[in-house]
Amino acid sequence: MATFNALLESFDTSLRKFNLTNYERLYAPLSDGEINDYLEQLNINDEDFKLLYKWKNGYDPDQNPQVLCQLFDFGTLVSLNYIVEALEANETIGSWEDNFIPLITDSTGQYLLFNNDRNSKDYGKLHLYSASLLFVEEPVSYHDSIASFIDTTIEAYETGALRYDAHEDWLNKDVDEFRRIGKRINVNSEYWSL
Repeated sequence: MATFNALLESFDTSLRKFNLTNYERLYAPLSDGEINDYLEQLNINDEDFKLLYKWKNGYDPDQNPQVLCQLFDFGTLVSLNYIVEALEANETIGSWEDNFIPLITDSTGQYLLFNNDRNSKDYGKLHLYSASLLFVEEPVSYHDSIASFIDTTIEAYETGALRYDAHEDWLNKDVDEFRRIGKRINVNSEYWSL
């Protein structure tokens, strides 16, 4: 696999080519100091996580609920401020364990959560939290890392497993093809063997 920066460059190119509308909805990155402050507040010390946010500051689906930002099979990369607010809400609701950091959402209550427990064998993996798919009590590992997540998404765009429909403003997914790609790239994540 390429370096993470090279992977982000490829991802950026893929989004511009295949999903420009949603790419343009992403927020510009914050300053290095602001990113570091957020990561310190969130107790995150992961270089790929940091580089992802140096690329773009995600999107806040709560700011304009009528406009979805669909980049991934489960929605959009969320802004650092959204992460803080979601974690504060989770303290009250208790939807997932404290070591999980929301990274991606489709704004319907489904999330891909970054496992931030450095003592876990699943550290760095992205876990699917989904009431509709019954992965609420125990979020299931879905991507082996942020890098494999980006790699999976690039290939999904390149093969047409993810296809943005500009007329409908909707990201369509070929479930079978996406599953084939996800299973091949994310060999250490439980979801693909279910």
